[in-house]
Order: sequence, then structure tokens, then C-alpha cells
Amino acid sequence: MALQQVISGHTVIILMNKRREVGTGTLVSVGTKNVILTAYHNVSRAASDELQFGFKHEGKVTEVASVREMSNDAAKVKPNPLYTLKFSGEVVCDESHDIAALILDSGEGPRGIATCYKYSRVEPFLIPDGKSVLIFGFPVDFSTIIGPQRKLVGATPNHLRYDSKLNAARFLPSSYDPENEFLLRYLSIEDGLRPHGYSGAGAWCSLEKSEKGILWTPEPYLIGVITSYLSEHKMLVATGLGPISELLSRAEARN
Repeated sequence: MALQQVISGHTVIILMNKRREVGTGTLVSVGTKNVILTAYHNVSRAASDELQFGFKHEGKVTEVASVREMSNDAAKVKPNPLYTLKFSGEVVCDESHDIAALILDSGEGPRGIATCYKYSRVEPFLIPDGKSVLIFGFPVDFSTIIGPQRKLVGATPNHLRYDSKLNAARFLPSSYDPENEFLLRYLSIEDGLRPHGYSGAGAWCSLEKSEKGILWTPEPYLIGVITSYLSEHKMLVATGLGPISELLSRAEARN
């Protein structure tokens, strides 16, 4: 639960297309710049001033077992405010791996109690099979009606397991890049929770790097960004550390 509290503070909801579409992003500090890291397709079709963002405000993350439970509690919940943000320059993007970084203007910052994840470059490494991977985002099915033409979309964590054997699945699309992407089996589809809205969410593990290599600790580490869903395989595609590091390096170097 402690990991969820930390990660939720780095996570933002992104509303596109006049609030008709939902995505997820991660607040990241790289050098002197603060950025929102997300899937490129979330932001490629709109000007930055057409996007709206929501941040974590007061309160702790609590597990909600179902949409019905959330609906029962909806009357007690005050939706967090949404913001239009100012960004510096054009979006830094990697279209081939579907990731993007929006550089916050120097006068902008996280709202509420949200904070930026302090990114430090680390070389890509092998994730052990069976390692828990946490994603935290805003799937559109995890929502309830709170008024005329108004929906409350909830943030929810999803605990997945890394399995390198998924790369050997048959009939993977030719666009899949096993050198720079990885797969996660998405079991919540069996509970009726489609992953749409998780696009752009961070994939997190508990680890840190030491002189002796990788140590697994309670501190969350960003290892990927969710970019797509392979419905026939029931698997999420995540862009890994290599492209993310390159993208954030370009964002840091941007004048």
C-alpha cells in the first residue's frame, strides 16, 4: 500500500477531446525540468492548451473493490479540480515507441499534494520473472455517473507480474519491439475492467541501483510506460527504460 501512496502522487489524469477521452501520465523531474511523461497518442491530436490535467489532492489512496462500491461512495466524493497547464516548447516525442514528454513551463508545477518523480538514468536491466509490476491509472470503465453528462473516473492500481516468456507468444504484431518494449498479462479484463484509460500510465517496480547491481527495495522505480493493449492476447504493451531514458535526456537538453 505504501508504494501506491507514493506512485499516486506522481500520477495525473489527462482529459482529451473536450473531456471525451481519458489517459494517464506521470510527473517526472529530470535535471532542472519538470515534465509529464505519457503515451504519445494521448497528446498527438490536440494542442497542449486543449488538454486538461488532474492531480492528487488530499487524502490517501484506498482500495475500492468494484465500480459498484465506487458508485455507492460517489455522493461523498468531491471530484478533484482540472487544470489547463502551460508548457515550454513543443512536445518531445518518440513516435515509434509511442511515448512523449510535455515540458512544464518554469512557472508551472504540480497541484494539490502531487509531486514529481525524480528520475535518474539507469541502464536497462533484466527484470526477474515473477517480479511484481504496479500500474496506476484511470481506466474509463472504473467510473460512475455523478450528474447530467458528468462521470467520475477513479484512479485504480493494478498489480501485474513480469513474465519474459510472454515475448515468445505467437502472432504478436510486427510493430512490437522486444528489445525496447515488454508485455504484461492483463487479468482485470476478466472482471470487466477494460484497460482503456491506462494509456500513458507508468509501470513501476520496487528497486534501486547499487554498486553491486540492482537491489530490490520498497522504493518505487519507473521501468516503463503503458502504450497499448493486445486484446487477442490480453496483454499490455509497455515501452521500456531505453527509449524512456533517451526521451527524457532530449527533454532535459531542450532550451
